[in-house]
Amino acid sequence: MGMAAYFTPVAAEKLDELKADPSRMESFLFPDEDDGDEDPEGTVDLDKAWHGIHFVLCALAKDDHAPLAAAVLGGEELGEDAGYGPPRVLDPSEVQEVASALEAVSIEMFEASFDPHAMAAAEIYPNIWERDGKEALDYLTHFFPTLVSFYREAASRGSGAVLWLA
Repeated sequence: MGMAAYFTPVAAEKLDELKADPSRMESFLFPDEDDGDEDPEGTVDLDKAWHGIHFVLCALAKDDHAPLAAAVLGGEELGEDAGYGPPRVLDPSEVQEVASALEAVSIEMFEASFDPHAMAAAEIYPNIWERDGKEALDYLTHFFPTLVSFYREAASRGSGAVLWLA
């Protein structure tokens, strides 16, 4: 199955509740665990493209503390392990910064920053970049608009975000 990245919007009030009691994170992320594997409303899934997208965005950001670098693996850890480490949270102001930064990245800019050799050397998950070349890039550009859309919508509502790997 592999490691996938999930992003869910969270109202500022709910985010404050989760920060006050991180033990509630699991029930927030998996509200209907007994009835199936339902995610919170508005959750998006980047499948296994998350690490490749992160790598490309960090190359564009040129600064580990820039909003683009926070789009996939940013925020502060909060709560227990959700699969592959604790979830990470971004405050509404951080979501707004990431959304604005992502809006400035065109698909052409994103594609131009795709470097399969550097991704292979950095062991970016999943290790398909050199082998699949253009198809690997197509995989990333298929999911990149999902990430942009997620942040755009969360920012327009004044929401924070919870990011996790499972």
